[in-house]
Amino acid sequence: MQLFGLMDPPSLSMILTAGQDSALAYNKQGSSYYKIPLALMSVRYTSASPELPTADFKADMTSGTAPLTVNFKDLSTGTVSSYAWDFNNDGNVDSTEQSPSYTYSTAGTYTVNLTVTGPGGSDSEVKTGYVKATVSSPGKPVAAFSASPASGKPPLTVTFTDTSTGTPTKWKWNFGDGTSSTQQNPKHKYSKAGNYAVVLTVTNAK
Repeated sequence: MQLFGLMDPPSLSMILTAGQDSALAYNKQGSSYYKIPLALMSVRYTSASPELPTADFKADMTSGTAPLTVNFKDLSTGTVSSYAWDFNNDGNVDSTEQSPSYTYSTAGTYTVNLTVTGPGGSDSEVKTGYVKATVSSPGKPVAAFSASPASGKPPLTVTFTDTSTGTPTKWKWNFGDGTSSTQQNPKHKYSKAGNYAVVLTVTNAK
């Protein structure tokens, strides 16, 4: 034990020697001080690992006529810090919002992919053929047309123009002289004088 006088307590530099711990304490006993090396303590802090993310989602509708707007809701669990939505599974990120909306402009069947990422890793949820956008069903077509010129001396070439509604896909013209056509906007030559009743019949895919 190394003792020091009460009236002359040493400085820290006075009592350090090679190989000694640098952490020292002084304790008074009677009229003298003596030094005590402090025990060096190591405290290790540990924290719980972040919870692994698990991707999941749902949509408010998964079918309808195009353009079809779908609202997606994130249902992922775990610690999530970022979102990557691919609404048609083409490999491109379409949105980084948590619960986005997307409009499917053209008809088709679409696979949706959500990838979530967090401190614990990443996870993807792929729903194949999840959204189906269809073409609106056409209504019943109504035939109508115009003719130019509507009269004249033979031989007379007339241009017929279809003005039907209801999105027709097939046309059948009867020119009133025993001839016909399936073109949408045909031309027809009348070689003889006379009055001709022209009939147009239209159909569509319905």
